[in-house]
Amino acid sequence: MEWEALSAIADIVGVVLVVVSLVYLAIQVRQSNEMALAESERELLENWANAVAGISVSDRTTDIFHRGMDDFDSLSNIEKTRFSVIMQRLVNTYISATRMDSKSLVGVEEVAIFGDICLAMILTPGGRQWWSIIGPYFTIHDQMNKRIEKEGDSFPSWVDMIPFSRPEPVDNSGRP
Repeated sequence: MEWEALSAIADIVGVVLVVVSLVYLAIQVRQSNEMALAESERELLENWANAVAGISVSDRTTDIFHRGMDDFDSLSNIEKTRFSVIMQRLVNTYISATRMDSKSLVGVEEVAIFGDICLAMILTPGGRQWWSIIGPYFTIHDQMNKRIEKEGDSFPSWVDMIPFSRPEPVDNSGRP
């Protein structure tokens, strides 16, 4: 009988250890998922910040960006290339956000904000010109076009959201 009692106690201890191990494993998995989410969000925000920083890398680049938002077609080929690189980095960051969201690696809020900013840039006169040329090469082309059709007239463009991003008027009067 003593062996039966020891066997029962060993079984109970074994069950308790399995439960404790499972609880510990669940906690570790949850912490690992939280760390992956935080790292993904940090990486996404860093990519976005780097893309936005491209706008202000120099006065010339900022000017090209502002003029491109106003009238992409009026830019020289070199300026169109610089403008396109900036826009592509921003749109690609949004695409990354949508992919990360599909894997639950970033919050829905970040994706929505990046999507709104990209839409606002595309809705500028120059952004529309750029999108009509470059947009079809992006995986979000159809999705963004649906948003343009649905919200285009009511959604504020970039220059309406950020008024200081309008090109400064040129003084052709010849006066200092």
